[in-house]
Amino acid sequence: MFNFKDIPFFDNHTHLIDTSNREISLREFITPFAHGYGDILAPGKHFGTPVNSDPASCTDDYLRTVAANLGVTKTLVAYLSELYRCEPNLDVVLAERNKRSLQDMKGYTEMLYRDQNIIAEMVDSPLPMGASELDVFPSKIYRLWQIDPRIVDYFKEAASYDELLDRLDAEVRHAILTEHFHGVKYHVLEKMTRKPHIVIADEARAQFAAAKAGDKLAYEEVYYGIFCHMLLLTQEIDFPIHIHTGITGKTYHGIMEQLDPFCFCEMLNNDEFYRSHIVLLHCSYPHTRNVAVMANTYPNIWADMAQVLPWASFNFAQIVEEIIAMAPNSKITFGTGSHNHPELNWMSAKIAKSALEFTLENCVKRGVLTIPQAVETAEQLLYKNALRLYDKQI
Repeated sequence: MFNFKDIPFFDNHTHLIDTSNREISLREFITPFAHGYGDILAPGKHFGTPVNSDPASCTDDYLRTVAANLGVTKTLVAYLSELYRCEPNLDVVLAERNKRSLQDMKGYTEMLYRDQNIIAEMVDSPLPMGASELDVFPSKIYRLWQIDPRIVDYFKEAASYDELLDRLDAEVRHAILTEHFHGVKYHVLEKMTRKPHIVIADEARAQFAAAKAGDKLAYEEVYYGIFCHMLLLTQEIDFPIHIHTGITGKTYHGIMEQLDPFCFCEMLNNDEFYRSHIVLLHCSYPHTRNVAVMANTYPNIWADMAQVLPWASFNFAQIVEEIIAMAPNSKITFGTGSHNHPELNWMSAKIAKSALEFTLENCVKRGVLTIPQAVETAEQLLYKNALRLYDKQI
């Protein structure tokens, strides 16, 4: 009934990709998918380092028995074997991929983007706006400004809470209003040991000296004071805060239930934040239904499905069905959470489109959607919602 292949795809979250002409190893090819811990500790490393941030933390056996057997890895092999017209075997696919990457990786990347009509990338990177390293993307570039590294650096330098806050406030204003970044990226639930709560300026000031002396709980009060300020700033100069949610490779403090976005509800029930602009990034896997409920409940919360897409490739259609069943279809975006390889962005677009075809066709057959409504929903999720969020279009 449906074929959404040619509908534009707006990737609402990606990291940098490598488009250099070189051969990559099996380890390089599949470790980006392995977000969990490896089976060894590399020299100088500690437990809690995900495989994809330190490929040396896993053995060759781990690559073959774990990373190669992730659903997302198998989907990549299936998709690429079809594209290359070769055997659906990991080693064969990698060899075929290296033929193309050695010859013309940039042209190969452009072909992948054309194939799925990828029109835009929201890039999460510490690089400044306009950096030449961003030219790897054959599409329009949008940018997230990373605030957490700045908080750490400026906290070390600041002599007072007001100095710290003023510097961060000025930087965010400059990033959004002058450099034209499109949003600010926050890691709240992973960084803190206590769930989000309101901290007024006087309370943060009172904790600053203890925080500088090394009191971790005092530092969290300072952090939440800044976070509260930034939520209010989104109302003043109109930009979204992308909040990393869900489990994407680390257990962080080991308090897994703390990564549930419902942890924000008590804080966000305060009228002061009712109009703050928030995107719950990564759709808080495995708490995807909770994100859908929050997007339904709060008018100022959007749901982004990066990292669920493409990692949950086998049942992504089911997740899409759960999200669109509860969340307003006008507040859902698709991101890829990808890094290293352009194939991840390409396969994410394919997975998203096939999941929408399957799910929306079932909705039409059941009579809960008409065909025009189904097409409208697909266009909203694939690109129109993101354009409306950042460009105020559509």
